[in-house]
Amino acid sequence: MTARKHLKQRIRARMEKTGEAYAAARRQIIRSVEQQQGASATHLHLPGNIPTTTALRTLLAHAGILAPHTHEPFSEAMLFGIAGGIGMGVFSFYYQKEDIATFFLAGRHKWHDDAAYLRDALGLFGLQPVVQETAGAKTAEQQLRDTLDRYGPCIAWVDLAELPHRAMPSAWSGSGYHVVTVYSMDETNGTAQIGDLTDEPISMPLPDLARARARIKKQRHRLLALPQAGHAPDLATLVRTGLQRCYQELLNPSLPGARNNARLDAIRIWAERMHGSKDKERWDRVFRPGPNLWRGLCAIYDFIEHYGSGGDSQGCGECRSRDHRAAMESGHTIDSGTPAELMDRP
Repeated sequence: MTARKHLKQRIRARMEKTGEAYAAARRQIIRSVEQQQGASATHLHLPGNIPTTTALRTLLAHAGILAPHTHEPFSEAMLFGIAGGIGMGVFSFYYQKEDIATFFLAGRHKWHDDAAYLRDALGLFGLQPVVQETAGAKTAEQQLRDTLDRYGPCIAWVDLAELPHRAMPSAWSGSGYHVVTVYSMDETNGTAQIGDLTDEPISMPLPDLARARARIKKQRHRLLALPQAGHAPDLATLVRTGLQRCYQELLNPSLPGARNNARLDAIRIWAERMHGSKDKERWDRVFRPGPNLWRGLCAIYDFIEHYGSGGDSQGCGECRSRDHRAAMESGHTIDSGTPAELMDRP
């Protein structure tokens, strides 16, 4: 009520100064306020290489939680380690009916569950995030508006292929699991300021953001925000906990239904299948010369060099294939000994 009263006072002051009608003065004042809020919201924009870690880093910085040894925002590398460091995910998929073989490689702690990754990392700082989801588009828009007003920048789950600045093929729509930071909304111009690894914030049309938020069914309209500021615990404690979590996840993976694919030993098995193995799932049998071999080799390069931090693979937070996640959830992977003969395809 106080903010609304102050806004009306500014509108009336402009009317008196310019002679404008109330509606015209209100439009100009609101535009000015939104521009100021947008600039304030993005002043701690942080670029990065790993989407979920970068979004986490940005939220902590906006909450005033700094690295205790530098009194600056945590570096991406430091926060990556604190949040659990590396993880493992190695999957081969073969669709017998279509004779299509695909490959998936992941390398981040809890790559299969961004929500758990963020929640666990924030727990180290004594923070319990506010997570919202809804099936309705109008409710989702209002939740985003209210979240920005109440908590400031937040994390939104989106479909990577629906982000205009990514310029991805339309055929990939519905398959790009991704997160971005939403800084502010400018309803006058119909845009939102978001953070998505880039050096500068990106202005995105609100309809495009709404479409991207609605596209992935299991993550539809999901938002995560911080309800309060906190402080960074002792750095040694943070690092030690991160190392322990990394160790435990590699030893006892939390990936449902395919734990063997998330252990370090999966790398050894993959290496053996690529050279000299007599395994029925060896590469020269599954990824035969031709389209399947091309697809497999491209997947290795893409997941290592492009779907994460350049030389470090990432998982479903950046996974580009709905087939991969669907196969993992259903257990239809050749690694588990159950070839996928029938699989819903995009």
